[in-house]
Amino acid sequence: MNSTLASLSCHRSPPSRSRPCLTTLFRHHGSLRVMSCAASHLGLASETNLPLPLHGLAPDTRDRLVTVLDSLNLGASS
Repeated sequence: MNSTLASLSCHRSPPSRSRPCLTTLFRHHGSLRVMSCAASHLGLASETNLPLPLHGLAPDTRDRLVTVLDSLNLGASS
């Protein structure tokens, strides 16, 4: 299984604390919040792109998401 698929699916190799997968982040924090943060990191949306009363991810969770995105070689546009 290539690294992209491994990052998306945790079925074959469970994620470590340092390398969570997207499905784990979705499950724990909600796909809307995770994708909002991903869009912001990739330069596709502003930092605050969720309507009130929704809040973005906590800084430590955002860091884990950035690790996943970097492992997918998506990179940030900025």
